[in-house]
Amino acid sequence: MAEIFNEVRKAYRILFDYQSRILDLMDFIEKTYAIPFSGGFSKFSATVPKKGKLNLWGWDWLPMYYYEFFFEKRTEDYHLRFSAFLLNDSGFYDAEKDKKGPEKLNIESFNKAEFSTTKLILLAGKNCWWEQWGKREEDLPGLGNSGKAEQGELVYKSYDLERFGTEDEALETLKDFSTFCKKNNIPLEISERKISE
Repeated sequence: MAEIFNEVRKAYRILFDYQSRILDLMDFIEKTYAIPFSGGFSKFSATVPKKGKLNLWGWDWLPMYYYEFFFEKRTEDYHLRFSAFLLNDSGFYDAEKDKKGPEKLNIESFNKAEFSTTKLILLAGKNCWWEQWGKREEDLPGLGNSGKAEQGELVYKSYDLERFGTEDEALETLKDFSTFCKKNNIPLEISERKISE
């Protein structure tokens, strides 16, 4: 039993380091696009309220399994919304796409970890968001690597998180998404100000 608890302690420390790096990445994205962070939402499960109940799922205590970081900016001309969906483990969604009938409380029904991926799905909309798109946020991991709304100016693109490993790699990936947005008339552009401020 002592060895199991030792592994749990190590896992929590790894998660702390990893989540700190993710928060640094979100700060970098906020500065790169000059679009203010507005909040976040757990997408795989509920988040535990201040007065939570003990019968909540174990996933509710791990909100960053699949998490949306939301940013937005309003100008006189448009309302720009942008989200970075961190999908730490595609295993459930891959099994769902393969029609294997996964269950959120049965991790054995997920695709194996070694065959799953960790992704950042970027989504941007100008005067258009979920309510106009007609899609559900839960469906985003299964929609394919990139696409756009049939009506309105809204696009998404999925990237392996490895593409954000260094500042230069992250900047190149964000430039790629910015170019994709520009082709679709969405003004999510790289800021001219220093990113390392």
